[in-house]
Amino acid sequence: MGAWGLSQRLPRRIGVPAAKRMMLTSRVVDAWEAQAIGLVDLLAPEAELAHALEGFVREILDNSWFTNRAVKRLLLETEGMTLAAGLAHEHYRYPGLAPDHRQRIEAFRRR
Repeated sequence: MGAWGLSQRLPRRIGVPAAKRMMLTSRVVDAWEAQAIGLVDLLAPEAELAHALEGFVREILDNSWFTNRAVKRLLLETEGMTLAAGLAHEHYRYPGLAPDHRQRIEAFRRR
């Protein structure tokens, strides 16, 4: 029997069917399956991991710091809420447009 809240956390992360399959069979999943079911976000061969991670970090840093901060805050604040409660909270806590939103929209349009 898994501990540390596995029966609660795993289904919320990957869905009940995949969690049941993992927990009832005790089968080890490989990296590709782990990515397919949502346990892994980024896969790369070991020799290319630093480069892949650098690219991932660059994608985050290229976005609006304001938006990234607001998204992280909302995700933390609404974790475990029902959809209706989460939507209401998001509406109430909407941070407004990022200070640089116009420049970012124009840059997106030029792509």
